Amino acid sequence: MADSVQILKLNDFHQQLALYMIAHPGKTNAEIAKKFGYSPTYISIIKNSDAFKVFYAKLFNEQKAQLQPIIDNMNAMTELALEALNKKLESIGDQLSVGELREVADLGLKRLGFGALKNTPAPTVNVGVSVVVDRGNLEDARRKMAEVHGVGASAKQLAAPETAPVQPPKTGVASIAPHLIVDAEVLSSESGS
Repeated sequence: MADSVQILKLNDFHQQLALYMIAHPGKTNAEIAKKFGYSPTYISIIKNSDAFKVFYAKLFNEQKAQLQPIIDNMNAMTELALEALNKKLESIGDQLSVGELREVADLGLKRLGFGALKNTPAPTVNVGVSVVVDRGNLEDARRKMAEVHGVGASAKQLAAPETAPVQPPKTGVASIAPHLIVDAEVLSSESGS
């Protein structure tokens, strides 16, 4: 027996609750509570009691056993329909436009769970770019910025602090685009890190 609050005896409400849960498997405790006029906490207590769990499992299995022949027939019918559609597609596939073929493929993919969900935002992709520049190029760039934008600071004031080490590039990027190389240690010392 669980340590939680337990129902000692099941009544008609518990049977109605179990039948409703079987008929509406995706309903939350709050939705079930609203339907029956109880609190979500009370519904949770009932659903988690040992007696209700046993009763619900028995009722669920009985319902499933009664529906199994229908489920089997639906599966067989679906298989036959898919086979017929495949044969039809094979025989007239060359006559269908690319758009019609794409529509058939999209429908199949969606039914298999691979289609895009409606109102799903595109994923956000963050791209970080690291650039390494030697001290001389950085000072030249700062000097040009001061000239172009009329910044009042002198090139000496804009220069990197003397404590920043000058390191040669560690990759072949310098030979491809030397103006894009920034020393990461210079940048971190400027940002106060």
